[in-house]
Amino acid sequence: MKRWCIRVTINKCKNLRLSSWHRKINFITEKDENTISCRNEDTNDIIASLFKLSSKYRIVIILHYYNGYKVKEIASILKIKESLVKTRLKRGREKLQEIIKKENI
Repeated sequence: MKRWCIRVTINKCKNLRLSSWHRKINFITEKDENTISCRNEDTNDIIASLFKLSSKYRIVIILHYYNGYKVKEIASILKIKESLVKTRLKRGREKLQEIIKKENI
C-alpha cells in the first residue's frame, strides 16, 4: 500500500509539472523543504541543497536515505532497473556534494 501511494504521488507530481497551467504560471515550489522535518540549521541547509537537484536524483535520494528503502525496492517503486537506481544515487550524491561545496555549508 505504501509503495502504491508513493508511486501515485510521483505520477501526480509529474503530471502537474507537465501541465499547461504549470508552464503558464511558472509555478515553482521553493518551500518543499517543509515536507521533511528538520532538527537543526545544518540539516535545513542540506535539505535546501537537496531540493536544488533534478527530480530524478532527488526522488531516489529521498526514498533511500529519508524513507529507508533499499535499492531493489526503489527500482520496483519507480519501475526502473536496479543499476539505474545505483547510478542515480551515486550521481545524486556527487551533485549534492558539489552544491554543498559551492554554498560552503
